Amino acid sequence: MKERNGQRKFEGMFIPAFLLIGIGAGLLFGRPDIGAIIGLGTGFIAMGVARMVRSPKTGIPSVLERSFFPLFIGVVFIIAGIGLVYFPALIWPYFGALVLIVLGIWFLFRAAIRNNEVDTQEGDD
Repeated sequence: MKERNGQRKFEGMFIPAFLLIGIGAGLLFGRPDIGAIIGLGTGFIAMGVARMVRSPKTGIPSVLERSFFPLFIGVVFIIAGIGLVYFPALIWPYFGALVLIVLGIWFLFRAAIRNNEVDTQEGDD
């Protein structure tokens, strides 16, 4: 179990690392906001790829199940960032706000479910 927690911590470090890289690259081009969005998306994709590479060989459906959400969120953030570059005045700012709100609610929901599963497993022991 200790190794698995270490893997999770390693996978989670991609998000802040790529976020900072994106902000830095955005500062070079005068758009740190777009750099942050694209960096965040890249971090999610890197986390999904790391999960696919590091996961135990339990079969394709299991690997895709663990990796799909970060890959999907990463692609959405990258598309939103690129959309802000080419179509800034259209619906993209509203789309970005909606994505962030839904993403935050989803994280809270997943954390509550996982916390409940851990409590249930500890109660069974």
